[in-house]
Amino acid sequence: MKRVGNIILAILPILACYGIQIVVSVGTFIIYGFIQGFQLAAMGETDPGIITEYIMAGLSTEVLLLISAISAALALVVFSIWYKQLIKAEERTDYSRVSTPKNLLAIVFMGIGLQIGITFILSILASFKPEWFESYGEVMEQLGMGNTLISTVYIGLIAPFSEEFIFRGVILKLAGRALPFTLANILQALLFGIYHGNLVQGIYAFIIGMFLGLVCYKIKTIAGSILLHMVINISGLLLQYVLTDQVLQIPGMVIILAGLSIAGIVYGTVMLTKQDEVDEFDLSNYR
Repeated sequence: MKRVGNIILAILPILACYGIQIVVSVGTFIIYGFIQGFQLAAMGETDPGIITEYIMAGLSTEVLLLISAISAALALVVFSIWYKQLIKAEERTDYSRVSTPKNLLAIVFMGIGLQIGITFILSILASFKPEWFESYGEVMEQLGMGNTLISTVYIGLIAPFSEEFIFRGVILKLAGRALPFTLANILQALLFGIYHGNLVQGIYAFIIGMFLGLVCYKIKTIAGSILLHMVINISGLLLQYVLTDQVLQIPGMVIILAGLSIAGIVYGTVMLTKQDEVDEFDLSNYR
């Protein structure tokens, strides 16, 4: 019964994330609507319908991205404190494990390999299942994909820290109290996929989440998964300018990309799995 309770407890953080998003969204809309409405009223416009239409039309990509960034920043504060409470009785974290040349190379190669593989697979899926990419395209457009300073900071810095403390931090820790690492890792990765809110992102977020959990577990610090998450996101921003549709159509490029992706993932996984052996059923050894 206690195990079931711990599993349920491990799922609750994602509900807290949605709650934070709702609060930030409503608050931002109220403030934005008040400012826009006041400006229209000052110009003599008092028709509620026209004011509402004007406000909704003015919700630009930048405003929606700002909401996402603020939500992630607030979640980072909340979940970093929560995570700290979960590990306060444990030994001091050895962050030097992340900075060793072997681990740094493993994380960088794995991150780039995963991103290349994802880019390649998405390009293929888009050809066969274009309907899957409608909502995905809207999300990518909202994020701006590094085309603005806000989107670059959000994708490359805020999101990796925030999401790691939520999923590989609090959720994986809580799940590890009731489940062996393998099952706990699957659970947090599944919730990570669901959290992204659309089928395409959900599929590759689940796969990435599994590797992020593995890195966190093997290096024994959440700093490892944060770094891998940053490498994946930043390489994604850069690769969009390199792996264009024209490049992907070059003969032989499929084999090259597949080889680079597999090589990076395999190298990173092999290097990381050579860490000191840890108890499969004990997740208290990472911080």
